[in-house]
Amino acid sequence: MVHQQSSDGMDVGPNAGGGLDGVRVGSGFDALPARCIMPKVLENLMIYENFDVHETHRVEDGVCTHITRLPPKKQEIFKQFGIQSNQTVTFYEKYIIVENFSKFCNEYKISDHRPFLDFHESGLPKCEQVKFVRYLGQGLPNLTLNKIYLSFKDLLGMNRIEKTTADGYNLDMILKKKKKNLYNRMQAAVHRESSEPAPSTQANNTQPTTAQPTHLDGFKT
Repeated sequence: MVHQQSSDGMDVGPNAGGGLDGVRVGSGFDALPARCIMPKVLENLMIYENFDVHETHRVEDGVCTHITRLPPKKQEIFKQFGIQSNQTVTFYEKYIIVENFSKFCNEYKISDHRPFLDFHESGLPKCEQVKFVRYLGQGLPNLTLNKIYLSFKDLLGMNRIEKTTADGYNLDMILKKKKKNLYNRMQAAVHRESSEPAPSTQANNTQPTTAQPTHLDGFKT
């Protein structure tokens, strides 16, 4: 497998020795404010599609267009799969997105997620954007790439993790706390559903009925 190299000679690709960490440290990334990212830091990142991609994740050509703004033919394809524009993302689906990103970070040696929150600023090419979100969407065929990416940005946006980064930025800690929070919410939702009283039944439906004797031809005696 061939890795593309950045201008400073650092390998950028899965399991590359430096990953993006080399870019951050060598460019003084850690000295920047938490909300700031190095411009074009992802422009040389190559993502390998060495995973299964569901058919629904091959419909979109990008990740920034809402389903209602896609061409009619593409909207019709999603409709055939039962995917609607007003679908909500469950806690379970959010957990899967964060878990997939955690795996992505391990594979590509990512130590800072902030560049992935703004593709325009970080310079990730459009084709790599699609592959990145497809990676996040493994196991989530009922969500569009746009929905997956918006959920990713919402889950790991800096306004969501300010408390976690109060004592310094640590991506591993951020992801662990986020997954724990989502897991607890899933458990709470399951507990609420199981503790809800069953709907009461009508009295006439609860009365036992007596079967009428019948002849072999099925008529009542």
